[in-house]
Amino acid sequence: MAKCSELLVLKLGLCSSISDKGLAFISSSCGKLIELDLYRLVNLLGCFLLSQSSSVGESNLTSLYFNSCNSITDDGLAALANGCKKIKMLNLCYCNKITDTGLGHLGSLEELTNLELRCLVRITGIGISSVAIGCKNLIEIDLKRCYSVDDAGLWALARYALNLRQVSFLQSFRLFP
Repeated sequence: MAKCSELLVLKLGLCSSISDKGLAFISSSCGKLIELDLYRLVNLLGCFLLSQSSSVGESNLTSLYFNSCNSITDDGLAALANGCKKIKMLNLCYCNKITDTGLGHLGSLEELTNLELRCLVRITGIGISSVAIGCKNLIEIDLKRCYSVDDAGLWALARYALNLRQVSFLQSFRLFP
């Protein structure tokens, strides 16, 4: 990987032996990387590579897929928001440790346009409000099976996410009393 300085896209889905340490090495060696797919990586402890981005310059990542990475936490999202300001597409589907606190960190991602949160059962309207208020360029959000999101989250999306074009939900909300 040390000679992959021109690498733009890396897909590591289902590579169970990859850890935060390996991702940190990739982060420091592949400065042009714009898309990283970490589907079902189980050995991540919370975005180590992203928290290290500040030591090698801000990350150029624009698309990041954490789909089904069950060890991604709110602290990991804080690191992401701190080191990956250029993120436009973020997939956190089935990352079951994420809460409203984590979504609060994402509110600082001003370039975020697409956010996939399918089946995050620990998020509520409070977290969605943070995203709606902070992510002014949000175009699409996937809230399928986010059972605890309520009217307040939808209200915030309608009020603050002025560029929003698509909201996906199915078996999701506790709407109205």
